[in-house]
Amino acid sequence: MELSKVIRETFENVVIAEAYPKTQIDIYIEILQSDGGTRCAAVTAAAVALADAGIPMKDLVCAVAVGKIDGEVAADFSKDEDNYGQSDMPIAIAPRNGDMLLFQMDGLLTKDEVMQGIGMVKEAAKIIHQKQVDALKAVYDRQSQMAELDLGI
Repeated sequence: MELSKVIRETFENVVIAEAYPKTQIDIYIEILQSDGGTRCAAVTAAAVALADAGIPMKDLVCAVAVGKIDGEVAADFSKDEDNYGQSDMPIAIAPRNGDMLLFQMDGLLTKDEVMQGIGMVKEAAKIIHQKQVDALKAVYDRQSQMAELDLGI
C-alpha cells in the first residue's frame, strides 16, 4: 500500500491529467524479481511506460536510492546493501527542473550526508533519464523501420 501511495503521489505531480477529463489513469506494476531498489525501479519504469502509452507528462520522472553503507554515502543499492545498510533514501526527481517528487528516508544521515546524497541522485538522474529517452527512441525507431519494410521502402 505504501508503494502504491508513493507512486500515485509522484505521478500526480507530472501527469497532465487535464488532457483526459473524467478519466482515471491506472498504473499496475508487478515486480517479478527484486535485488533492491524496487520503489525507484518501479517509478522509473512507470514513467517510461506512461510516455510510451502517450500519456502527456511535464517530465520523465526518474528515481534512485542513496544512503549510507559501512559509513559511506552510496547510490543504487543491492538488496543486501538496502537491507543491512545504515540508511536508505529513495528520491524521485523531474530532471528538467530538478523538482523532488519523492523523498523518503530510513535511518539517520547528517545534513551534509543528505546533501551529498541529493547531489549523487541528481548526477545519477542524468544517466537514468538518458537511458529512458534512449529506450523510448529505440521503440519508435523500430516501429519506423517496420513501417518502412511494410511499405517496401
